[in-house]
Formats: sequence, structure tokens, C-alpha cells
Amino acid sequence: MSANGRDSATTPLLSDSAHASGPFGIDSNELARLIDPKNPELLKRLGGVSRICTLLRVDPTTGLSPDEQSFEIGVDAAKDKPFADRRRVFGENVLPAAKSKSYIELVWEAYNDKTLIMLTIAAIVSLAVGIWEDYSPNHPQDEPRIGWVEGTAILVAVAAVVFTNATNDYQKEIQFKKLNAKKDDRTVKVLRGGKENQISVFDLNVGDILLLEPGDIIAVDALYLEGCV
Repeated sequence: MSANGRDSATTPLLSDSAHASGPFGIDSNELARLIDPKNPELLKRLGGVSRICTLLRVDPTTGLSPDEQSFEIGVDAAKDKPFADRRRVFGENVLPAAKSKSYIELVWEAYNDKTLIMLTIAAIVSLAVGIWEDYSPNHPQDEPRIGWVEGTAILVAVAAVVFTNATNDYQKEIQFKKLNAKKDDRTVKVLRGGKENQISVFDLNVGDILLLEPGDIIAVDALYLEGCV
């Protein structure tokens, strides 16, 4: 039992002033603990969904204000983009880009072929023998010194194959990233200023009221407010 006689499990753990360093009463780490893994008991202890809305400075009946400016005192609102505080504290609704291979890595992968490696060894041997014969004391003075040509030609051919394959793979990676970005960028319906708005999924902010219809893909981790299930 708590000091005021109420069960501590139903007493909100956070107050509006719990995070004096930020404009919100809850931070991203605390929100993450609610979702991953799902923790309804923690949600109850934090005061429920309505309390979370209060801490996030959002009215669940009207949503975020489309003209929301900085909550910080002394910040020039004219120089700040809408929802700047939310994005600074909670980040943007964008997954980190998968690390792509560099061109050098693709070159190395293209070269790691048994046939190309064997051709390289043969070319080096041929080049060494050709140079030795060209500059050998027994080399006829009236004959051109072209023993190095065969080995060099093989090396040039190997390099051409490697760089062509690496360039093709690099261009494929760029196209793949562009296609993924287009696939992930879709519109969602939110409530802002009491009105329904369609925005890019990348423009969603923590605190947005997302309106869902049958068949919609939920593009965020979220708390359920109301509706039919």
C-alpha cells in the first residue's frame, strides 16, 4: 500500500515534471518498455493510455496540432519546424538504412572466383617468364621484346571482368535501395487539429493519433485508444 492508502500498482509512476530536461513527461526508453515486449501491467502503473497522452502533450480527441511549435521557453518558433521537439526527443519514424557494401567490397567479392584467381596466377607466371626472356642475355637483338604482352593481356582481361561485375552489382544495390524506399513510403491517415489528414508514414510523430481501417498496415508501435476489434 502507498502512503495515501491506494495500491501502488495503480499510482502513476511519472509526473508532468518527471523530466525537467525535456518538454514531455516521458521519454523514448520508457515508451519502448511498454511495447517491447508488450507490458500492460507497466501501462497500468504509468496511469493508462489517457495518462500517456497527457505526458505526450496530445489530445486524443483532436490529435496533434498541425502548427505545433517548440515547447521550450526562449526558442524562436519561427525558426523551428513543426514537431521539432518531438523529433528531437523521440526521433523520426524511419528505420535505420541497412549497411550496403562499398564498391571496394564488391570488387573483392567479384574477384573471389576460382577461375579468375587461376588466370591471375597464370598471367603472373607468364609475365615473369616473358620479362625474363625479353631481357635474357640470350635474347636475339633483332627480335622485339614482347614476351610480357601475353601475361599483361590476361591481367587486363581479369581486371575488366572484375570491375564490370562490381560496377553492375553496385548499380543493382543503388536501385534496390531506391525501390525499398519507395515501397516503404506510403500514406497513412492521422488526426491533426481535429481533422483527418493523409501524410507520409515518414512524417508520423510520437503522439500522433493514427486512424486505421480494415486492411491497413500499422506502420508504428502504438497504444490502442478505441474502435472495433
